[in-house]
Amino acid sequence: MHEQGLEVFDMRYIDEMGVRDTMELALSGIDANTHLHVSFDVDYLDPDIAPGVGTTVPGGPSYREAQLCMEMIADTGRLASLDIVELNPALDVRNKTAALAVDLIESLFGKSTLMRQPAEARRLVRAVEKPRRPVAVAQSTEEENVFAVRRPRRGSLSNAKSCGMSAPVQ
Repeated sequence: MHEQGLEVFDMRYIDEMGVRDTMELALSGIDANTHLHVSFDVDYLDPDIAPGVGTTVPGGPSYREAQLCMEMIADTGRLASLDIVELNPALDVRNKTAALAVDLIESLFGKSTLMRQPAEARRLVRAVEKPRRPVAVAQSTEEENVFAVRRPRRGSLSNAKSCGMSAPVQ
């Protein structure tokens, strides 16, 4: 992954720094020209909350951590496309995983679980608090619940960026 220009946020990093700081770093390079694509790999979630997937991996995000990820992506206002993978209704328990996926996707599209100030006001406060680094791609691998971030290459003509929980990065 490092050879492909990916910055990796493994679970130790996320445990030490927290989901909020990790997501802020992963989303820091998003601007008005960004096409943000989320590949939502449902099996990145902890199997205790999402049993209806093909490959369960213990130690994935909790419900609240996943909600925070989705809300922070929605706060960027740059979500342009989404795909959902690894949801397996045949393995689900009383539709638990499917209902969770719908709930998380609603948050991704802007439904908030709390009454909050507008996203722009929060962004301005955070911009004063902490400088950000540019990011092009953030993904997770199902084998290790790892987030990887691709930095833009110098001279790159692409403004497309992808952020999300997805299948293994190749």
